[in-house]
Amino acid sequence: MKKFTVKGRNFIDSAGKTITLTGLNMVCKDKNRSYIGDYTEEDFALLESLGFNTIRFGIFWDAVEPEPGIYNDEYLSKIADFSRMAEKHGLSLYLDMHQDLFSSDFEDGAPSWATITKGHTYEKTELWSEAYLTSAAVQTAFDSFWNDAAAPDGKGIQTHYLEMWKHLVEFFKDDDNIIGFDVMNEPFPGTNANIFIEKLFKKIGIFLLTHPISLKKVWGPESKVRMTLKNAEELLTEIWMNDEKRCRLLNCFSRKKKYKKLINPLSSETIESDKKLSCFYQKIRDAIRSVDEEVLLFIEANYFCNTGVPSNVVPPKDSSGKQDTRLVYAPHGYDLMVDTDQYNSDCHARLDVIFETHAEYAARHQMPCLVGEWGCYPNANEAQKSEASYILEKFANLGFSNTYYDFSTFRNNPIQKVFRK
Repeated sequence: MKKFTVKGRNFIDSAGKTITLTGLNMVCKDKNRSYIGDYTEEDFALLESLGFNTIRFGIFWDAVEPEPGIYNDEYLSKIADFSRMAEKHGLSLYLDMHQDLFSSDFEDGAPSWATITKGHTYEKTELWSEAYLTSAAVQTAFDSFWNDAAAPDGKGIQTHYLEMWKHLVEFFKDDDNIIGFDVMNEPFPGTNANIFIEKLFKKIGIFLLTHPISLKKVWGPESKVRMTLKNAEELLTEIWMNDEKRCRLLNCFSRKKKYKKLINPLSSETIESDKKLSCFYQKIRDAIRSVDEEVLLFIEANYFCNTGVPSNVVPPKDSSGKQDTRLVYAPHGYDLMVDTDQYNSDCHARLDVIFETHAEYAARHQMPCLVGEWGCYPNANEAQKSEASYILEKFANLGFSNTYYDFSTFRNNPIQKVFRK
């Protein structure tokens, strides 16, 4: 019997009591290490001392299925070893099938054989995540996955993914310390993202054109740049790729009402891609439930919902047509300055919009919400520690569970002080 189940918006432990899951991510993205982290007994003891009870543990399709239909059980056995080590310290795991830019050919995730780019070449961007928005190779690889394009063996790559999950669930079925599965990290729409970005930049462009003082602040008072509707997208792309200018632009939307007015209507631009994501979640739910009826399924929103865009995803249903009763809504939440040199400039208003939007989805679908990723402060300064404290208080008020991102920079990080009781 698994350690936790869900009832409405709450996690319930084996004693029937409501429990909040708290912890962090452990994700080894290093292919040279075969995606196996150098985690030790002392690491799990540290997490126990901080009062954590949960780990979002990263695994990779590239490691699980290095060749079509060939599964690496030695890799899965090492994950099981970490589960046993964690259990000694009161820490449960849920496994996160991690990807960044879809593929191990670009960052991490899918194996090369499942990366179908139709001749597009990947070019690395200065900030790795910007390649989601600029790389035809990355976007086409996602399109190929959503469309179940044929792998070298003739079978669809999404079909392979579903079958890989069935094998993985069967492998861990008797490990009660592994409480659930996060079936895909930050699913990205593919080329449909370009429509979203075009609409976003158009809305921002109209705002700047009608607020010339804000436009001047973004470019700097000495700038002679003239923005028109015709050149707005080009100029906004330039702004977006510059950390300092992007920060100044986002400062124009540092009030809750203004940010919601910008971001909420963009949900209409993700309807079609969210239909594909909903269909995928239904198929993967059915595959996993054919092996394990008890395990929790963690479903994420699409990539853009990290910033507060409302999700259109329809939760998967059971065979009777009712919503699966063991679902967890597991979105992420980052201010748009994450991973940049301007990450001291988080904005409480934007963070409020992000997490309150997640809360609305969880309430609408009566699912517990566990924020799977947040934070990401590699060497937290005072401003970032203050921000983290604010976010944790927000989670408590909203009734959220959470797993901080991530352990790779956590051992000697001042951020630990935020979690110490």
